[in-house]
Amino acid sequence: MSESVGPVIEDPREANKLYFLSLADGRFSLLRLPLMAFISSVMLAVNLVSLGSLVYLGLDEFLPLWRAHLVMIVFGLAVFLLSLIRWWVFRFQVFSTALMTLFGITGWLYGCCYMGFSLMAMFPKGEFSFDPAYAGVCAVLCLLFLCGSFAVNLNLLHRRLRYGHSWKRTLGNLTASSRVYSPKSMWTIFAVVTIGPNLLTQGTYAVFTLGLVYFLLAASVMPALVIELVYFTLLKSRDRVYWEERPPKRVLSGSQVTAALWKVLKIVLIIAALVIVVEVLNYVLPRIL
Repeated sequence: MSESVGPVIEDPREANKLYFLSLADGRFSLLRLPLMAFISSVMLAVNLVSLGSLVYLGLDEFLPLWRAHLVMIVFGLAVFLLSLIRWWVFRFQVFSTALMTLFGITGWLYGCCYMGFSLMAMFPKGEFSFDPAYAGVCAVLCLLFLCGSFAVNLNLLHRRLRYGHSWKRTLGNLTASSRVYSPKSMWTIFAVVTIGPNLLTQGTYAVFTLGLVYFLLAASVMPALVIELVYFTLLKSRDRVYWEERPPKRVLSGSQVTAALWKVLKIVLIIAALVIVVEVLNYVLPRIL
């Protein structure tokens, strides 16, 4: 099937309007605020472990960052609980979308990038070690790559706003999440990220390679999310046409609750399997090879 299937919209302003309206109904719906807040807290909590290790070693300069993580974790969990009460979320939509932007920056962009960076900087050969000079070089290189990614994604957004978003991208806002988080996609990512680096490095630099791949993926993808969220918040503050209607209350059946819990359990199992496989391969491969 041709990728160009869909109506041809010659006016860039109308094409952009349809694109961001589809964002409101899909990826950037306010119904996703609790999920974004919760995942942001989880990502920062995972990173709190590595920061705590540095503080435990007596590197007090990392203590303010550790405390900032703790504050954002508590704030994210509070927003997660409060956003389950939907009336204020849909009444103050600019504020709610700004909160989504904040969690996109702290948990999704910073949290994911920091996780990859910490694996590279603290486990260069599979065992924990911290060399300030080596970590500083890693931090500078990661920051430069992240700045370049922001510049590229800003330029892409500028071009799309100038010429109009394509119909394919507009439809993608409504279907992208289901494709990315399908079991097939999750297990493919799992296999590539865990098994591939270990085979390439014979297990010696498995954790470093995992961190590098993870950082490059996060730093390439997440800036686009943050930039579009910032722009979408600005649009909502200027024009209420992008505001969502509050959905009617839903009463979930027992089967729907079970299905939702099963999806959460599968994600938890995939993450647990990822950690276990990395540790096992990191221990076994150097002894075999």
